Amino acid sequence: MIIKNSYIHIVRKSSLFWSIILFQVFSSIPLLSQTEIERTIFAKREWMSSYPSSYTKERFSIRLNYDKHGKFRLWIDAHCLDEPERKGGFYVMERHHAEFIKTLKKAKAKYTEWKQVAIDNNISDYTKLMDFDINLFGYFHYANRWHVDANPEPSIVFTVVPGNPSTHKYLLFIETNKLISYEDEKIESDGFLLVFRSVSGISEFINTISLESIKSFQNKPSTDDLFK
Repeated sequence: MIIKNSYIHIVRKSSLFWSIILFQVFSSIPLLSQTEIERTIFAKREWMSSYPSSYTKERFSIRLNYDKHGKFRLWIDAHCLDEPERKGGFYVMERHHAEFIKTLKKAKAKYTEWKQVAIDNNISDYTKLMDFDINLFGYFHYANRWHVDANPEPSIVFTVVPGNPSTHKYLLFIETNKLISYEDEKIESDGFLLVFRSVSGISEFINTISLESIKSFQNKPSTDDLFK
């Protein structure tokens, strides 16, 4: 199994900086305790869909929570780099969602371009960081509690994994890099990883988390509404 290491290390900031970050991220919610984080940030996450991993045969869940005005957080489970069974991944705030989709489309175009360059030049082992900014936040489960990192530095990476000439793998990684708990900097994870190995896989993922898919999910009738 081949997993590339994280490419960017997070520089930790002061407690005042964290207060400002959490204020911005969680929209006027004051500095929160771990219990309050679990009760507010992780509250009412509903299963929306899933997507297949290009690294393992399992499917990872996509969840959504939203308020009465429709403002949402999109939660994307991903492959854990330190403990395969650990739950966690990325989440996207509504205000960053459109830009995230644009970045994914740019990454798909660049993946298509670089894959062809690698094929044309018979390149069998190569890794390059894509120069795209990406607004994602990290979350992970540890010691029976959920933790968030509101200031990770995620990266998008193109990788060629060698094989026989006809079996080289051309991969696109989206990685959280190292995550550190907002509440306790001693609690950390090596991070989480999305892996794509085809243009069609990237396109399917984009469609699954599109605004249209989110709105369709939000507008579906509740179970109680079905039984009147």
